[in-house]
Amino acid sequence: TEHRLAREFDYHRVPAPWLQIKLLQLIAILAGDDPAMAEKSTEVLTEVMKRADTGLNIGHAVIFECINTITAIHPVNTLIEAAAESIAKFLTNSNANMKYLGITALSHIVKIDRKYAQEHQQIVMTCLEDPDDTIRRKTLTLLFAMCNEHNVEPIIGRLIKFLQESTDQFLRRELVTNIVSISEEFGPDNQWYIQTMNKVIELGAEHVPQTAIQGMLKVIAEGDGEDEAEDAELRTDCVEGYFQLMEDQQDGKNFPPALYQVAAWVMGEYGFLTKKISRMMMIDRLCDMMERSNDADTRGWIVASLMKLVAHAPAVPDNVEDILEKMKVSRNVGLQQRCYEFIELQKMTAVLKKVQPVDGCCEEIEVDDTLSFLDGIVEEALASGARSFQSRDVRLGGKDDDVGLNTEA
Repeated sequence: TEHRLAREFDYHRVPAPWLQIKLLQLIAILAGDDPAMAEKSTEVLTEVMKRADTGLNIGHAVIFECINTITAIHPVNTLIEAAAESIAKFLTNSNANMKYLGITALSHIVKIDRKYAQEHQQIVMTCLEDPDDTIRRKTLTLLFAMCNEHNVEPIIGRLIKFLQESTDQFLRRELVTNIVSISEEFGPDNQWYIQTMNKVIELGAEHVPQTAIQGMLKVIAEGDGEDEAEDAELRTDCVEGYFQLMEDQQDGKNFPPALYQVAAWVMGEYGFLTKKISRMMMIDRLCDMMERSNDADTRGWIVASLMKLVAHAPAVPDNVEDILEKMKVSRNVGLQQRCYEFIELQKMTAVLKKVQPVDGCCEEIEVDDTLSFLDGIVEEALASGARSFQSRDVRLGGKDDDVGLNTEA
């Protein structure tokens, strides 16, 4: 770097650039994870980056290899800051290759500490609008890596916008998976998380795993568990929000079945919390949803929610009876069963209220593993001459482990 070699080794005023790159790769191997060796490398790496900053492509190549070396050895703050500063020149370059190098280099630095990517956040997000598909994909990977609790809202907002515009099914699947994962990990609060999930389900329900939807319902049901009043307020907001969302559907807006299912479950489970919407209004809305939905599983969710609401209503509304009569002849066995159960339970008001308690989804169910409630029936049967139960090993005359293949005549 001090021009002590003959000029024949220079390339566009950069001394022996390919040899410099080889030496930088050697430093990365030799220094490794040794802090002392990393400190000894600081001066030379800083000098190489400074002298290679000529604005030419070959200089950029040397700087890029410097960044690779800095991120490969034991972290040295001064070197990482210098590398992060150099990356800005790559990202703001109009050349697509330079942008790609900048995004790749920043991806390496983010693995060490995400804070160094914060100052480049806006520039990185603008790279999502680049016409080059390779740059867009590389940018997505970088955004997922640099996301944290401080920048999750703007990054997720931009990613959702990108999801709305994207048509590539493989890219959409990756987007949805990562948005769900990041929202769960870094979401600022439950309200924001639920709104984000609603938008993701609306735009890419086919790629949202069922476990993520169940996790969302669990958040609504359990809340933070620290402040019951806040949790109740969250559930109330969810009821009113989903009710309004289904109102928008009447204006010709189509929603995926998963969003219908979540809305039905929330209204059925927590509809009693809101004072703005009456029970009959929610029942009518669920009946409208039933008419618009063609998915048998979704209709099953709606019937279950109607059962919860009707259980605490003075009488079964006519529109609910019409739906039950119509759906009990469905080709879907599960939906048929729900309808027949509902029809039978509505004849026994007290039983219906007991099996569909208000706010009962988080109640612990006591299970009697010994089935002691059958003792009376067993005693009565024995008294009538029935044989006592014998375990398998007793019946076979030995332990289960002794029973094998019989090879004797």
